Amino acid sequence: HIENRLVTQAGDWGTFVDNRVDSWEENNLSEAERENKKEELKNLIADQKIGKTGYIYVLGGTGDNKGHYIVSKNRERDGEDLLQAQDADGDYFIQEIVNRSVDNPDEVFLKEYPWQNPGEDSARPKVAAIRYVEELDWVIGVSAYYSDFTGPSADAKSDAINKLAIGGGLLIVFAIGASLVYGRSISQPL
Repeated sequence: HIENRLVTQAGDWGTFVDNRVDSWEENNLSEAERENKKEELKNLIADQKIGKTGYIYVLGGTGDNKGHYIVSKNRERDGEDLLQAQDADGDYFIQEIVNRSVDNPDEVFLKEYPWQNPGEDSARPKVAAIRYVEELDWVIGVSAYYSDFTGPSADAKSDAINKLAIGGGLLIVFAIGASLVYGRSISQPL
């Protein structure tokens, strides 16, 4: 379920960025105007929140920017080189993400990996849906921890929905019973 949501969002964001680039070209924007629009787009992406702690990021796909953050969470690490980053199992997951996306520009794919932030006791499973936007050489990742959608807050929401459904069902049963009693009382002759 979470995977489908992330894949959809990655695909949608890729299409959104593609459409923005097309509109810049159709409107013959100057290089300065394009850079301003690109900066607005980066800020829009950085403002997105996925689940409880997830976010959307953008990495460079090729050349000198390959594996560098173009858009990081809260834009705090923009420009940082992640190409040598390893997940908790020691895999170079950023290299895999970037290479696969550039090699398959029409594909939206998932990458699951264990991630442990500094100060945490253990790694947690994380997933990212990835799409490449060739016109800007952007690798867009929509990422979140599974626990963002399955943890206590998700369970609380599920419990609340179940309680509302049960309460609503009881209300309907009560309303039907009351209408039958009331209907009988007004339909009987005096």
